[in-house]
Amino acid sequence: MSEEKTMIKFCIIVFVVGVLGTLLVNLVGNISFSDVIVKNYEANLYINKDLTLEESYNYEILADNKYRMLYRDWKVPLVYNDKPKFPHVEVLNLSASSKDMVGYVVDYDGRVYAFSNNNLIKKEIKYLIYEYNVVNEVGFYNPHRYDAGSYITNHRFYIYPPIEADDEVYHINLKLADEHLPYKNVKINVIDKNHSILKLFVYPSTFKVHKTDVGYVIEGSSPKNEPISIEMLLKPNTVNGFINHINNVEERTIFAYNAYILIDKITRGMKYTLMAIVLLFPLIAYLIYLRFGKEKSYTVPEYLSYVPNKSR
Repeated sequence: MSEEKTMIKFCIIVFVVGVLGTLLVNLVGNISFSDVIVKNYEANLYINKDLTLEESYNYEILADNKYRMLYRDWKVPLVYNDKPKFPHVEVLNLSASSKDMVGYVVDYDGRVYAFSNNNLIKKEIKYLIYEYNVVNEVGFYNPHRYDAGSYITNHRFYIYPPIEADDEVYHINLKLADEHLPYKNVKINVIDKNHSILKLFVYPSTFKVHKTDVGYVIEGSSPKNEPISIEMLLKPNTVNGFINHINNVEERTIFAYNAYILIDKITRGMKYTLMAIVLLFPLIAYLIYLRFGKEKSYTVPEYLSYVPNKSR
């Protein structure tokens, strides 16, 4: 095999490896290695005095008799039948698609509320909660463990957030998910019948946002542990919460969001640039070979037409 054919073969192999590596890097974030995924997450966020969130989770369990609990947690204080004097989320009600699923709430102080008439099941739930040191969580316990299949859970909350305010706007930032299972499909309906939202910012930036007559629809998908947040600038006195007065709320919020978008674009640009370099490397190597590495060929006549000089 000639030197040039060997080089071409090498470049083809490197290109194929680069393509496979690039595909693997892009696919691995969307592949779940968990036995549980959220096939559909749908939420209704009502912009009114008592900011209301309704959630529906459609879980897909792939393994039989492995899991006992399906839950969602909060990184802020969660309460049940309580009205503390600090920002919090209040649980209103829970429901599920199966009678075997027993709802429970664990508040910010570790108090457990299990909604069952069976005292043994209540003790089992409390034992697991204390064993894993759980707080700020709502979920559903199955004493028989979950079979493989699809399960739907529903939650309803009042949210009393911290509010940054000046004389012109209210600013709130709601983190709906932080550490979580992969969400295959996400749909969030922001219902704002009073047109209180002045500006809406959505995280991650890959989510699609559609304006409607009564608010917004936000759609996308979220790999494991990707934060999902909704940030809003509202008309004053729109929602109940805990107000912190600061200056230039709108300018600060827009500046922070623009910085996030800039960093996000730079990060994505670097990612695609590196991918392009990996894919173009075989071509670059081949061109360098042609320019500097390829052996030059010379035509040597069979007979010399002159007597060469004597070597010195």
